[in-house]
Formats: sequence, structure tokens, C-alpha cells
Amino acid sequence: MEQGSGIHRTDNCQQTGFSSGEACLPAGSTAWEDQVEAKTKEEKNHEFSYFSKPVRNTKPSATVDLQVVYEMIKSDAYKEVTQTLREIDEPGVARDFKAEHFDYVTFSGTFTRRKKECLVNHSGLLCFDFDHLDDPTELKKALVKHEAIETELAFVSPSGNGLKWVISIDLSLATHEMWFNAVRNIVAPPYHVKVD
Repeated sequence: MEQGSGIHRTDNCQQTGFSSGEACLPAGSTAWEDQVEAKTKEEKNHEFSYFSKPVRNTKPSATVDLQVVYEMIKSDAYKEVTQTLREIDEPGVARDFKAEHFDYVTFSGTFTRRKKECLVNHSGLLCFDFDHLDDPTELKKALVKHEAIETELAFVSPSGNGLKWVISIDLSLATHEMWFNAVRNIVAPPYHVKVD
């Protein structure tokens, strides 16, 4: 990924004030809670971590925003590799192929490492993952039209039978986990879907 509008390449340990020897915030630290609280009081630009392939890479290579991800999805950058993935019939082979060939993001925030304990700043976003759908486009249309929940981004996953749905949440009202459970309870029953 090139450096440009909305993309900020970083050495995350240095940027966040951690020495390069620390993997993430020390256990019991409340620094991230203070940052989340401060972030909810100011206007959010929904920045989150971008990780270069393969999926076993747990150190972010950039900080991006929704516009960057949207533009990447709409571009031809992943067209060929997505087509190849969709032609693989064996689920295990497809899973391994996806893990090796796709970059990924953590929509819920910026991290020093891809672990819950390594959250630096929450983005104010929550991503829901719907897998093994008969018609992901129909679910996407329904969720985008949902009257109670505003969609920030929704797209069919690279496999072609899943959906990623990104919404905004207000962390001054409830925790990430509480939002996840509440929204899951709203959308799972009427659409008959399992929510991850």
C-alpha cells in the first residue's frame, strides 16, 4: 500500500510511546480507556490499523480510514486474487489461500499488535462478519436500510458468500462488547444469520 491520502505509515511502538521491546500496553493499564474516553469527546475520523499479508503478520503497517478501505475495495487491486479465491472449491484450501494473499484491517481501532490487549485507540467502529450466506447482497441491502443502525461500510467478503458490515458506536454509552451483543440481538433474529 502506498503512502497517500488517509494512509499513515507508522512504527507503531514508537508512535504510541512504547519502546520497541513492548508488545502492547502492560496488563492492568488504563491508558487505553483514557484514550477511548477522550476520543468519544472529540470528533472521530475512524482510523484503524492496516496489516499487510499474510494473516500471521500481527504488526500493523499503516493506519487507514474508511475512505481508504472503500477505495481499495472498489479498485482492481484485489480483483484477480479475489477471483482466484472464489474459484477454489475446497474450504480448507480457500481459507489458507485467503490467509496468504489478502491484507486486512482491524476496523475497531489502532493496535500495536493484533491482540485485544494491544488496542491504542478505539475507532468508534464495530465490524460484524456474516459467513456462509446464500445471498450476501440481499442482507447487505437490508442492513443498509436498517432504520435504527447507521451503516458506515458494507461489502461482500472476498469469498463471495460472506458480508462485512461496519457501523459507528458511541463508547460513552456502552462498551464495545455491550454494543456488539446489543446489535447482534437486533439483527440476528429477523435476518436468520449467525453474527461473528
